[in-house]
Amino acid sequence: HMIESAHTIMQIIEHGVRLFAYLGDQEIKVEDEVDQAMTVLRGFGAASERRQTSRRVYDSAIRRVKAGQVAGAKVYGYDNIPVPGPSGKRVHTLRRVNPTQAPIVVRIFEAYAGGVGSLTIARQLNAQHVPAPRPGGWHQTGTRGMLKNPLYRGDVVWGKVHGVVKKGQKRWEPVPESEWIRTDAPELRIIPEALWLRVAERRESKRQSIPRHPVTGTLLGRPSWRDGHSEYLLTGFTACSLCKGSIRTISLKHGTGARRHPVRFYGCAEHENRGPDVCANDLRLRQEILDHAIIDAIV
Repeated sequence: HMIESAHTIMQIIEHGVRLFAYLGDQEIKVEDEVDQAMTVLRGFGAASERRQTSRRVYDSAIRRVKAGQVAGAKVYGYDNIPVPGPSGKRVHTLRRVNPTQAPIVVRIFEAYAGGVGSLTIARQLNAQHVPAPRPGGWHQTGTRGMLKNPLYRGDVVWGKVHGVVKKGQKRWEPVPESEWIRTDAPELRIIPEALWLRVAERRESKRQSIPRHPVTGTLLGRPSWRDGHSEYLLTGFTACSLCKGSIRTISLKHGTGARRHPVRFYGCAEHENRGPDVCANDLRLRQEILDHAIIDAIV
């Protein structure tokens, strides 16, 4: 925003730093009212140009989506095929089903519909050395995201979020569903409709089993890190000595019958999420024992 820019420029100059206008050698000054007014006007012009550029990019993306062209990132299961113009340069990009990756997508959907969790699916794929979308291997987050991507049923959805700048940082906010742009692309369907509905039904049943806020969808029933509360002492800043991945809390069931209860351990997140083929560190330490030992050593 131009008001924030002007304030920031004044603070920088007051600390003895000289500033010059972009693509020019004119020094920016705030010594008198005229200089200050010019600084504000310069910021207004820059902000206006940014808005116009953003609008042109947005309008261009809408035209590509409506024309059946790619307006986003590459999606696993598809190839992005560049289409050249008369000069030989790429003018737009089209999607095409990847014959090698498509069966893997179907396999993920069938496994989940059959009762296998997304974490187990990711670990099985890593154990069998199935090529992953990224070098780090398969992850629960990736497989879970694939299970809700409508592109696999031939439904192209664009514009679900939009970027806004707040306090100098760009953030992504959800867009009402009525404003989404949807186009049918039956040639891109990988998942049969019956299988898609089975997966959607299981996902919905799992979602309803966990209490959530009716508007935001966030979990309810216990405090979270957003409230300044955490039940885990070491997660978030400790790392595995082998793969340098993060340390997470692992909850396992102990006991039998009515005495069965969860027990928490610290362990390597990469080993737990992606399997021993990614990280062989299978060490698990009881959370309460290690927490007490660290706290006693500190106090």
